[in-house]
Amino acid sequence: MSTETQIAALVTASNNLTSAVTGKIAAIDQKVAVAVSSIPGEIVRLMSLTVYVDAISGNDANTGVSFAQAKASIKAAVQACPSGSSVSIILKSGSVYSLTGADIFTGNKTVTISPDNYVFQDRSTYVEIRSEPQIAQDGSVSCSGFLLGVKGFIYLIGCRITTGKLGTAHVGKEQNIWLTAFFKTNSGYATVFMQHCQVDIWHGAMTYQHSNGSIGKTDLIMRNVLLSKQDISVLPVKTGYQYMMGSYGNAPIPFSMYGIEMSRLNIPTWASTIVQDLTNAITNLRD
Repeated sequence: MSTETQIAALVTASNNLTSAVTGKIAAIDQKVAVAVSSIPGEIVRLMSLTVYVDAISGNDANTGVSFAQAKASIKAAVQACPSGSSVSIILKSGSVYSLTGADIFTGNKTVTISPDNYVFQDRSTYVEIRSEPQIAQDGSVSCSGFLLGVKGFIYLIGCRITTGKLGTAHVGKEQNIWLTAFFKTNSGYATVFMQHCQVDIWHGAMTYQHSNGSIGKTDLIMRNVLLSKQDISVLPVKTGYQYMMGSYGNAPIPFSMYGIEMSRLNIPTWASTIVQDLTNAITNLRD
């Protein structure tokens, strides 16, 4: 083979390789463009989620995009929502949603929780969210709930909240309001907004202001909420924090607390369910 023939073959091979590389680069560029263009859409999706939860048929490994792919717990639904985003959690009616284990952290999140078939002002359509008690590592009692965190915002509609109810296993165990309250405020600054809800107050408080130690506070807004103090005198544990608004430290921390269309059952006065110092509070819930 002559030198000219070898050179011609080399040029041809080089051109073929260049064409192949160019084609690969074009294909790579196209895939990169598709991936890059999908990122903003995915970010937008994650920043405003709707998650379906079914305590009976759901599975926390599911996507939660529909009841057919429902998650099983409220905790998993909240955890699917990244910091700075909002999540609307739709609860399947017909079962109780028990909160167990570590508290659900809602810091820097907007969390809305409502049933799938809520009927306006019909308490029979409320879905129960129940705080379950447990024994902490130090031997004291804790009740699972929401740890509000900084910039946490929780909006509940059509929900029946059941605070921690203690039993035989908890007799003689130490109770602390910051471990047993449904909405926990330590090291946080948050807002709880409730409409058309019922709160059954057992041993755990609904919420409290944390004005000592790991200081934190929450603002509370309520419309058409029934507060029902339960009789714990017939239970194995006969003491607790049966308050709508309790206190840890009871310093006059500034906060807002507003309620309209409120109802109380077995709660004679506001002072009997609000024990936090209201000196610096903005509130209409006074006797």
